[in-house]
Amino acid sequence: NLMSKAYSIGADFLAGDCITLSSQPAEFGAKAYSVSATVQNDNNKWFASYIQTRSANGVGSDFSAYNRLKFNYKILTNAAAGEKIMLSAAIQDPTISNRLEKDGIELDSSGNWASLSLDINTFIFSSSTTIAAILANTDQIRLYIKVDGDGITTPFVEFIFDNVTMSKQ
Repeated sequence: NLMSKAYSIGADFLAGDCITLSSQPAEFGAKAYSVSATVQNDNNKWFASYIQTRSANGVGSDFSAYNRLKFNYKILTNAAAGEKIMLSAAIQDPTISNRLEKDGIELDSSGNWASLSLDINTFIFSSSTTIAAILANTDQIRLYIKVDGDGITTPFVEFIFDNVTMSKQ
């Protein structure tokens, strides 16, 4: 699937690509996707990776049978102690206006691999359609990264992630 990246004003030097992992536990495989930027630490500026789930013929993926978004990740950063690396996640259909959103997820920024399992039922519903309809025609899963701090510095943050899956629990 296609990965793209984006960022807001207040983020700079955005980079994103598939990277080779070395000296990592075997469970994380040989490659992962990385997106990084320097971002103002005010919890409003962001950078993101957009995971395209649409098929080659333009049909969104049917995730209607699933209720969890799961992935492994690792944060590399020079953010000061006390600054939190935050994630916002969105699942959307091709119209972009129909989406499920979850904000305020604090990520482990120790530099170690961690896993995240998000309950879709806790996402905020922003749509004129149903949750099931969005999940039945998912176009993108968007992962937004922010730094929560005093708004003065612009730390470097690299968000490495792998094994993004939808599951039923």
